[in-house]
Amino acid sequence: MGFYISALFFFAGISPSFSGWVADRIGRIRLIVVGSALAALSVFLLPHLSPGITLGAGCAAVGALLWALRPVVFAAAMELVPPALAGTTVGFLYSGNMGLSFLAPLLAGVVADAYGLPVAVTAIAIFPLLACVVPLLFLRRRVFPAP
Repeated sequence: MGFYISALFFFAGISPSFSGWVADRIGRIRLIVVGSALAALSVFLLPHLSPGITLGAGCAAVGALLWALRPVVFAAAMELVPPALAGTTVGFLYSGNMGLSFLAPLLAGVVADAYGLPVAVTAIAIFPLLACVVPLLFLRRRVFPAP
């Protein structure tokens, strides 16, 4: 268990530098959409992986994909708000990110008690999948502007 958690946190720690570099080249919204979709896929697959290196790689992917997007989301938000609202925006993003995070373990526990841990982990994949819908709408509006 320690190996899996360490793999998750190691890749969560190094991935933001890489994601920032990628976002500067392909665009923040595109990376948020693709990264969220890949994060959803990696979380969905996690309970179906065999213990050992395969599960360790899955944990590394979850860590890298979920935590890599946080600075990209912050950068995208900072581009959209007036400079006078920078502090408020960062505070709102932190509150939204961490302030609501306490609900995830509670909801996962309720689902796990009712349906089992694999179903609970698989259900968690819904959240990063939903996280790519809003930026996808922004991207679509930029690529296909309304007449």
